Amino acid sequence: MEQALVVIEQKEVEFYGDTIVAVRTRKGDVHVSVRPICDLTGVDLSAQRRRISRDPVPSDLTMSVAITTTDMPTPCDEMGLQLPWSIIWNGH
Repeated sequence: MEQALVVIEQKEVEFYGDTIVAVRTRKGDVHVSVRPICDLTGVDLSAQRRRISRDPVPSDLTMSVAITTTDMPTPCDEMGLQLPWSIIWNGH
């Protein structure tokens, strides 16, 4: 993972009937944290991080993202995956 990205916007987006936090960077990329996706799908976070890191495709799309939630008001660096912005950001 590279250095943490500069987040210019953060919002909650729907993910299979629940909500997760997505962030948009200065470059316009959208990232979501791996942690809530694992929590919602019942996948072990540590194992998923190892799988992502071993695979060249998703590992190229991972960045450290600083996410703030109501549960954690201090920004927390998380492993984030870059996703197509129109799918997440616009809810399509």
